[in-house]
Amino acid sequence: MTAPPESLCPLLDAYLELVDDTESPTLYHRWSFLTCIGAMLYRRTCYPMATGNIYPNMYTILLGPPAARKSTAVNLASKMLRQTGYTHISKGKTSAEQFLMDLSLGYNNLRISAKDLDIVSNLSLADTGESFTNHHVLIEAGELQDFLGNSNVTFISQLTNLWDNQDEHPYRTKNGANELISEPTISLLGGATQTSFKKVFPVDVVGQGLLSRFLLIYGSGPRSKIYNPKPLDESLSLAIVKGMKDMITGKNIPREYTMSDTAFEYSRHLYEVSASEITDPRFQYYTGRRNDHYMKLAIQIAAMNLHQEITANDCVLANTILTYTEKFMPLALGEFGQDHGAENTEHLFRLIKNSPNGITLKDLGLQALTIFKSMGELASHLLRLTSAKRVDKIKVGETIKYIAIGRRVSATSKMVDFKLLSEFRENPTFDTEYRVSEEQELKWELEGLVAEEKPAKKKQKITSSTPLELI
Repeated sequence: MTAPPESLCPLLDAYLELVDDTESPTLYHRWSFLTCIGAMLYRRTCYPMATGNIYPNMYTILLGPPAARKSTAVNLASKMLRQTGYTHISKGKTSAEQFLMDLSLGYNNLRISAKDLDIVSNLSLADTGESFTNHHVLIEAGELQDFLGNSNVTFISQLTNLWDNQDEHPYRTKNGANELISEPTISLLGGATQTSFKKVFPVDVVGQGLLSRFLLIYGSGPRSKIYNPKPLDESLSLAIVKGMKDMITGKNIPREYTMSDTAFEYSRHLYEVSASEITDPRFQYYTGRRNDHYMKLAIQIAAMNLHQEITANDCVLANTILTYTEKFMPLALGEFGQDHGAENTEHLFRLIKNSPNGITLKDLGLQALTIFKSMGELASHLLRLTSAKRVDKIKVGETIKYIAIGRRVSATSKMVDFKLLSEFRENPTFDTEYRVSEEQELKWELEGLVAEEKPAKKKQKITSSTPLELI
């Protein structure tokens, strides 16, 4: 296997090393930790823009089949966050009204009696400078359906509005009084199957702005099977907690971030060329907010590195993480919001994929009997898959079989370096549940798909084809 490059964010890589001996996909662990970092930072720092400050909080949903170990990733990251002393966490089922009331009171005050609240409300915590009445929260929901319920449009709309980090949010109390929540800052880390996701979110939200605010993190199953995982490394865990605390003590990070000149030019180009490579029409509104997601990541990475400004390397890693994740986002949604024909095509592809040695047209017809009305309809969808180079025909003896084509994750832009990511180095395909063999990686290297000769360094205007080593 190729040697990992120098780390561009040691704290994040240390966390991934800590949880390496678990079954959750690395992509789940990466985004769970990042979301907790964003919750911990809330409004401690930002990147100022003419349209308003960008803060590092985010909404993240881990999507995948049952037993993909979504809750494991959520619980491990939130446990690490609690060890830093962070107490602004919402768990369990609630209503939209109760959520706003708890947010207004302050999630760190929920265990304080009413008679003591007036005494402590004006105090501050010496180690962090945090007010007792900060209106920020991490929604922790291993099963998002348990927290939001089914098609709770009121709650969904409320979360949509709160993502924008407005200075004040109005709400009505149970006794009818109108109140304002100052600087509400919400982070969300939840898990869902594609079935439960459809129950939580009505299909018509695809045509609204909600999905552009969520990051959908896809995992097709457990990364590996570990019968009895070893305990987490205690010394490494303590070091990570210390690193997280270092971000919020003293003046280790600025109140407002600036960018280095190179980081600014890199980010400007990403914005102007619409860097998102998602062509799926269900994400048409995501592109408009892609820069916000990218900047939130850049802030988090700069803060974890204790940088006083956002550097070019912070930007490269942020864009690489986001670009890689975007490759899987259409898979995360599955057939949600698609036409019936697309849904049937995906069903057919899964049947073929589940037969790694290939499957005959006759056997496909038997397995897809309840999906397609005729063999002619099945053949039409099969043609769509072969034309898209997702399925190929192979000859086994005198028999023709159909087999799924392994697709390698790649990007048209050279402003990313997927080899920075351990999950890509481990398995550079769209099948996130298994590791790539050394033989397969060697085959790709021999085909020139991995090893590329690096050009000599020279000054060059940043474009979509600019190699990373020149930035």
